[in-house]
Amino acid sequence: WIPAVHINNMISNVGLLDLSGTSLRLIPKAARELRKSIKDPENASQLAKDAKLYGVYDVDIVSKEFGNDITNAFEQTFKTETDQFLPEDVLGFSGLIGKSLNKIKNLTTKKAERFYQLEDHVFRLAVFMDRINKKGGIGKVTQAQKIEAAQEARKWFIDYDINAPLINFMRRYTTPFISYTYRVVPLIAEAAVMRPHKFAKWALLGYMVNQAGQ
Repeated sequence: WIPAVHINNMISNVGLLDLSGTSLRLIPKAARELRKSIKDPENASQLAKDAKLYGVYDVDIVSKEFGNDITNAFEQTFKTETDQFLPEDVLGFSGLIGKSLNKIKNLTTKKAERFYQLEDHVFRLAVFMDRINKKGGIGKVTQAQKIEAAQEARKWFIDYDINAPLINFMRRYTTPFISYTYRVVPLIAEAAVMRPHKFAKWALLGYMVNQAGQ
């Protein structure tokens, strides 16, 4: 990943957070809660534990769009073909190369993917916190309300778990990143109806940025 990707992702996340009706002031608190839950899961807050339990983090782009299905399929095909046609000593050498490349991957692209993932997790947790707080706090909400809050958190930061056959075909073969557009358009439409002042603010900001770039 290049820095521009992370910048674009953060700008998109800030806009979606605002359109969702969640205060930007929750971001630092969500970041602290997430950091603590990663470093010390057993002593994480109940809110952080519930966020994980109810699947707030399960539908991000890294897990769903850049998941292991394609990678595993490629690796299995490569192994099958090389095992069939290459001599054992060559396979041993290629295995060493593979291990070396995998170490490099873990130190570069894997870390970048994880950082990208954590960016989204902070914003998802912020929405979850907002919805829980608006229902009375973590100690007063019902299980059904927790599920609803988790659904809101997944929805507003793009639920990449898509079952539409046409969309899945397009993102696999013709338009890899159509998932974002497919999910974000209804969110923008909802914001335009439910929070028109926020929609107008971001529409104006987008227009100004576009005009400045011309």
